[in-house]
Amino acid sequence: MYCESVKNSTLASKRWNSVLPHRIVPVITPFRANRPDVQKLLHHSQSLLNDGMDYLFLAGTTGLGVSLSPDEKISLLNGLREFAPKLLLQVGTLNLEESMKLAEQAKNSKLHAIVSYPPYFYPRISDEWVVKYFVTLSKIYPLIVYNYPLATGYDISPAIIKKVLQNGGNVIGIKDTLPDLAHMLTFKYELGNDFIVYSGPDTIVTSAVRSGIDGCVAGSANYVPELLVKATDLQAKLSESIAAQKTIASLAMLARKYGQWAANYYLVKAIRGYDVGEPRAPIYPLGQAEEEKLAAEAREIYPLVKAK
Repeated sequence: MYCESVKNSTLASKRWNSVLPHRIVPVITPFRANRPDVQKLLHHSQSLLNDGMDYLFLAGTTGLGVSLSPDEKISLLNGLREFAPKLLLQVGTLNLEESMKLAEQAKNSKLHAIVSYPPYFYPRISDEWVVKYFVTLSKIYPLIVYNYPLATGYDISPAIIKKVLQNGGNVIGIKDTLPDLAHMLTFKYELGNDFIVYSGPDTIVTSAVRSGIDGCVAGSANYVPELLVKATDLQAKLSESIAAQKTIASLAMLARKYGQWAANYYLVKAIRGYDVGEPRAPIYPLGQAEEEKLAAEAREIYPLVKAK
């Protein structure tokens, strides 16, 4: 039974572009008056795809997805319908019925795949319940598990994935948001090369892809996608990739200094030169003085930052 499940998962994984590594941007959600701005999202998404991103990840952590209602997620999905083959949608919620409806919507829209956290806020939930949750969603549409223990309190293991597969689920990969390359590689070693593993932390993408990880989901790609391309280019000189990685890491640390979930919006404006709205409370906008200081410090790290 397990072998058959792995076979089905492998067949699903063949839907993915065979050219590796995959560069995935967890696209930020632009807000205006505390409501999603679909037009700004459309413009930003097109710009990122033009600059080398392979896939757009909607409603992830960087996109403040946990603050979006199911209807808002669907509105974003509908706004980006023309990019459907390039879209991943985070469907995990604390209401399984809502998650299932989002998965059905993704299926009907012919997205590339769905993504889901475990049931966050319940860190002591039993493994059996986590397995049931992922089996239910992945039977609707191919699923990439989103492992983010810092946010969910639950660390997904290869053993969990194996149980999902043994129970007929169709998990095709994992986004592993731990700054631990050995943890990522364990999934490749135990589940095989056809199981997709993506690096979550921006700070180790070069090491990850050169160690055999299939790609990365990097929030910094919202403002420096060109650097992510360089950092993950397996044909480039290692020194060039490392230089790009260092700049990405420095900018990511700068974002954290100002509160990364808000700073991401202003780094897009400073570096890419267009407005992507504001975050949604309780992630509050930066003040004008903070925004100017952030742009100035970013300019010291990355001289291509546009001066006001």
